[in-house]
Amino acid sequence: MEAAALGTPSVVSDLPVFAETLGDGALRVAPGDPEALAGALLAVATDAALRGRLAAAARQAATRYDWARSARAMHAVLAGAARR
Repeated sequence: MEAAALGTPSVVSDLPVFAETLGDGALRVAPGDPEALAGALLAVATDAALRGRLAAAARQAATRYDWARSARAMHAVLAGAARR
């Protein structure tokens, strides 16, 4: 998310967590597929329009996450567990 917030284009494994968190802000490739990984990395390295689209989508995806909100939520969970 930190990289996404800075608009860094990413290539990630095609796992549900990345689809949920990054949406269209990253290229996803099948885990264990080195040819797909190489192709995606080359695409990001050589296609300025793709980099721009990924950067904008990554920044947008990152706006859904906030460290302060995460800290408050974690504090609430831990405080609730401590009361049990």
